[in-house]
Amino acid sequence: QVAFTIPALRIQYFRPARLDDVIDIQTVLVKLTGVRFAFEQTIAIYQNNQHSILARLETEVACIHTVNFKPTRLPKLWYEILNSINHKP
Repeated sequence: QVAFTIPALRIQYFRPARLDDVIDIQTVLVKLTGVRFAFEQTIAIYQNNQHSILARLETEVACIHTVNFKPTRLPKLWYEILNSINHKP
């Protein structure tokens, strides 16, 4: 049995969103190992034909065993799915 934990998270806020804003979230996988993966997200809005970045996030996710909470390999299906995604080199 496995669980996921977030050992590292970095957020840069540039400007706030408003309640009625339609936001666009782009996610890119940037790292994949047998135990961890990381992704970057850009949160933006499009108003008046302009693209404004609201925030950028870098998130690292680790797979741990639910009994001893030690790092463990990603389940094969998770790894295969993540590995099939086009990601940054």
